[in-house]
Amino acid sequence: MTTDVNLAEDLPPNGTLIQASAGTGKTYTVAALVTLAIAEDPGLRIGNVLVTTYTRPAAAELKHRIRTRMAAT
Repeated sequence: MTTDVNLAEDLPPNGTLIQASAGTGKTYTVAALVTLAIAEDPGLRIGNVLVTTYTRPAAAELKHRIRTRMAAT
């Protein structure tokens, strides 16, 4: 099942899986969803958010993009 994520709508439920080919905006979407979740829930802290990926370089890139997005927001 394929679902498009609209960042203007409610957040997806816990346990959301984002799977797509390279260059499709996965990292952008994850960074936006994490930032949105933290912005909308005053009780949510970044230390309570778990985001996983398959390689250390991909994890480092994701961490950087999330931090950059949160700082810009």
